[in-house]
Amino acid sequence: MKVKKRGINDRERAVVQTMVERLTRKQALERLKEYGFEMSDSTYGRIKAELKKSQYDRLTFIAGFGFERQHLERLDSVEYILKLQWELFHQEDRPFAKSMILKEIRELQPLISAYYDATRSVMKQRRDKQPDNKSDKIPEPEPGLSLS
Repeated sequence: MKVKKRGINDRERAVVQTMVERLTRKQALERLKEYGFEMSDSTYGRIKAELKKSQYDRLTFIAGFGFERQHLERLDSVEYILKLQWELFHQEDRPFAKSMILKEIRELQPLISAYYDATRSVMKQRRDKQPDNKSDKIPEPEPGLSLS
């Protein structure tokens, strides 16, 4: 399997899912059929072997091209969840339920902080690799905006 600029296709992604679920070959083929990717046992084995063989190439692709999109999607999702939790908190009348929502909000804070830290780190690494962009500075966080 050659390194693809687009990553893996939907059929390969479905095979990866069966590998993640640690399904037996029979279960995997049944699951793939449910996903709309019916294939023979030998085709499944070939794709699985190619995926295992290309693990490093896939990681290189993700690090080089797919990281930013996935990172932003996850950060946006977590921030959206946080927004919804605050909305639920304000709608809730029961003190115990409000307490549980606050606990969940608190538990999201380190995750959000980690995403922001990772973003700053990646931006810094990319900036450092581009010598002609030395004037681009990554802004320091404003006081009082810490999420942790």
